[in-house]
Amino acid sequence: MQMDLPCGFVMKLFVAFAITAGCAFSLWPLLQRPPQTPLAARTGATLPAAARSATPAAPQSTSTAPSVPPRKVWDSSDARLDECSGLGASRRYPGSWWMHNDSGDEARLFLVDAKGKTRVTVLLQGAYADDWEDMAVAQPNDKGAAWVYVADIGDNLKLRDAITIYRFREPAVPPQSTLTDITVRAESLTLQFPDGARDAETLIANARGELMIVAKTTGASEFFVTPKAFQNGATQTLQSVGSYQFGESSDGSRRVRPRLTTGGDLSQDQRRIAICTYTQAHEWTLPEGSWKTLLNSKPRVYDLPPLPQIEAIAYGADGKSLFITSEGAPCPLWKIS
Repeated sequence: MQMDLPCGFVMKLFVAFAITAGCAFSLWPLLQRPPQTPLAARTGATLPAAARSATPAAPQSTSTAPSVPPRKVWDSSDARLDECSGLGASRRYPGSWWMHNDSGDEARLFLVDAKGKTRVTVLLQGAYADDWEDMAVAQPNDKGAAWVYVADIGDNLKLRDAITIYRFREPAVPPQSTLTDITVRAESLTLQFPDGARDAETLIANARGELMIVAKTTGASEFFVTPKAFQNGATQTLQSVGSYQFGESSDGSRRVRPRLTTGGDLSQDQRRIAICTYTQAHEWTLPEGSWKTLLNSKPRVYDLPPLPQIEAIAYGADGKSLFITSEGAPCPLWKIS
């Protein structure tokens, strides 16, 4: 039996269907999105050096609430800092931070004060900014001014035969100077991976001038160290000391962004190492002896604030707190622990 429906009634049915479908499609990304968890300390999983090529099992981790929630410290007032990829606490100027941009900028660093204002811009003579990805500040054993290290180690296409680490001593900055350029002569060290190019965004330096670099990959990330301390003009072949699978969640899932390492730092007392991905921070307490035994211990894992693209992590000058920054303008500084 054919039923003639009023035109108005048909129109109402069509509108109701459209609204229902629109709601369903708008809700679909939310249904797909993993639940956001608060900043929490968890236990990660490690692999011993002998098994660094194997795929690690999902860890059994526990969570505890952080004692202090993450908070924004400041936004940089310098529009030139729009793609920050390196962060390091100044030793000479407590409360100030060394920062640099990712690839595409000049060979320069920014010294930013405790309020987010640029105190000075340091240009590195003899350096080239191919793909600067991280930096480190280390107080040397000779008690001189701290060394500032810059890692030109990015290699997305894995085409580079060698990578370069630059360093310079923290310079004297004129009092009350603002947006003043200072040129310093940089030392350089050429590094090669033992068996082919790697992409990397993590540099760690200790008081002896020894360096650690962590590969950036969705698989287990390999850790490399220099066989000798930094030597200006030298070339060294990095040594692998093991692998660690970043990005393991408490539910056993392995998403991509938590796996990709983007920065690291060593505390001033040389006892803790922190490495960040786009969404998490992993912090190890160093065992007695060489840091080559780092992967024999398990790190604490912190979920990071949902920033656009977290590219750097650093300890404060007191070595007690961790800070992060993200690409984008204005460049932010966050305290996370």
